[in-house]
Amino acid sequence: MTDKTNYFKIGVFVLIAIAMAIAAILALGAKELFREEILIETYFNESVQGLEVGSPIKYRGITLGKVKSIQMVRTAYNLNSSYVMVLCAIYGENVHKKTFSEFEVMCSEMIEEGLRVRLTSQGLTGVAYLEVDYFDPNRFELLEVNWKPRYFYLPSAPSAIARLGESLEKIMNNLEQINMHQISKNLESLLSVLNGKIQNVDIKNIGHQTEMLLTELRESNKKVKELLEKEETEKIITDTSKIVAGARRIVEKSEKPLTDFMSGMSNIESSITKLSEKLEAVADDLPELSARMRKTLTRLDNLVAAEQQDIETVIQNFKQISEDLAEITRNSRRYPAQTFFGDPPPRIKMDK
Repeated sequence: MTDKTNYFKIGVFVLIAIAMAIAAILALGAKELFREEILIETYFNESVQGLEVGSPIKYRGITLGKVKSIQMVRTAYNLNSSYVMVLCAIYGENVHKKTFSEFEVMCSEMIEEGLRVRLTSQGLTGVAYLEVDYFDPNRFELLEVNWKPRYFYLPSAPSAIARLGESLEKIMNNLEQINMHQISKNLESLLSVLNGKIQNVDIKNIGHQTEMLLTELRESNKKVKELLEKEETEKIITDTSKIVAGARRIVEKSEKPLTDFMSGMSNIESSITKLSEKLEAVADDLPELSARMRKTLTRLDNLVAAEQQDIETVIQNFKQISEDLAEITRNSRRYPAQTFFGDPPPRIKMDK
C-alpha cells in the first residue's frame, strides 16, 4: 500500500512539472506567437557571411525586427541572378499600428530621403546583423531589380567591409598597372650615372679648396675682430648712435609741422576744387554774358546815332557855359566887389 501511494505521488508530481513547463513555454513564447509582423525583403550583391535567421534588424541601436529567411534570388524567384535575398519581419509595435498601405507610403518617402539597409558586423566575433539608416541617395547606386518583389522592397547599401574590399581591389589593380621593371631599370641607370659622376669628382682638389676657404675665413674673422677692438671703431659706433638719436629727435619734432602742412594742403586742395567748380560755372555762363554785352553795345550805338545832333548841341552849350564860367571866374578875381554887389550905379553929373 505504501509503494502504491509513493508511485501515485511521483506520477502527480511529474504531471504537475510537465504542466508547469508547458505553461512556462507558452508564457515565454506567447509574445512571439501572437506578435504582428510586416514582411519586407531586400537584396545584397555581396557575401552575407555571419548573417543568420533570427539576426536582429536595428535602427541606430533599436531593434525593429528580425531576419526570417536567407536564400538566393534564383531560388526564390527562379531567375538567373546572383543576388542574395533576405526576408525580414518588422514588429508591428514599431510602426505605430499603421496599416500596410500606410506603412508602404511612409517607407517610400523615407527611401527617397536615403533610407537603406546594410550588413554590419558585431565587433570581431563575425556575427552580423542588418542596420537600417539614412545614407546619401546619390552615393550608392541601387541594385537593378527587374522583377516584382512579393513583399515591400527596401533597397540596400554596400557594407563597410564590401566597400573596403572594393577599395583594396582598386589599389591592387593600380599597383599591377605600374611597370615596376621599368622603374627598377631607371633607378639602376640613375645610380650608375651618379656613381660615374662621383668617381669623376676630384675629391683631393675639392678638399684643398675647402681648406683654403676655411683659412681665408679665419683670417677675415681675425681682421674683423681686430677692427672691432680698435678705439676708432668704438668711437664711430658711438657717433653713429648719436647721429641716429639726433635724426630720431628731428623726425619727432618735424612730425607735427608735417602733419599741419599736410592738413593745410588738404584744405588748399578742397579750396582749389571749389574754385575750379566756380570757374566751370562761370565758363558755362560766359557765352550768355557775351551775347548780352553785344546787345547792349548795339543798343548804345543805335542811340548815339539817333541823337547825334542833340548831343552836339548839348556839347556846344557845355562849351559856352564853360567859357562863361571862366570869364566870371576871371572877373571875380579882378573885381571881387562886382561879383558880390553888382555894377556900381551910374555917375550923376553935378552942376557947378
